[in-house]
Amino acid sequence: MGVWDGIYTPKIKADLAIYGSSRAWVHVKPTIIDAVLRTHCYNLGIEGYPFNRQYFRHKEYFEHNSKPRSIILMVDWHSLALREDLYNPNQFLPNML
Repeated sequence: MGVWDGIYTPKIKADLAIYGSSRAWVHVKPTIIDAVLRTHCYNLGIEGYPFNRQYFRHKEYFEHNSKPRSIILMVDWHSLALREDLYNPNQFLPNML
């Protein structure tokens, strides 16, 4: 819920945004990128979802926050698949209405 809260409050002030599925969410540590690149990075990876849900998060992020200078999109073959079910659906409940 932390990323959704950051999007809708809005609290995210990133120069670099990381997008992707759980691979982005788990494998990319913004604190390491911040230290090496001397920038402010924010991880918007969304666990368990392909590009269509990642794109939804992107649109919400852009609607409520300032735009980053750069975006890194982590893509794999799961990213282009469609998912029939909702993984961890509770994360969407606070923002559906």
